[in-house]
Amino acid sequence: MKTSEMVTLLQATVFTTNHYDETLEIKYAFSGDLMSDALMVLRNAPSEFFESGVLITGNVTMQSVRTAEMLDFPIIILTRDKIPSKPVIKQAEESKVMLIGTRDVMFSTSGKLYEKNIRGFSDLTV
Repeated sequence: MKTSEMVTLLQATVFTTNHYDETLEIKYAFSGDLMSDALMVLRNAPSEFFESGVLITGNVTMQSVRTAEMLDFPIIILTRDKIPSKPVIKQAEESKVMLIGTRDVMFSTSGKLYEKNIRGFSDLTV
């Protein structure tokens, strides 16, 4: 799924307009609000998972951006209609991480993407 299709599907807002690639192909996603969980669970994931993946979270902080940057996620989807602060947007753009926001809760966001064949880490390990 291309980023532009994902934005349309989630009726999302793009917060990092200076760093938005509508053609990036997305295949994977990880959902969570605890960034330590993302770092722990995904420590053995293949690089393809990150390069073609998104981090779905309601955590609208610098820590989310830094986690995405460390794991090489190109996109963070912010859930629950959260609006990032200007410093968080600036950090994301400097880190080359796209920030996209949706009104949907994390469960609905994940479900909509799963219906469109976006898979999670457990689908790789089964």
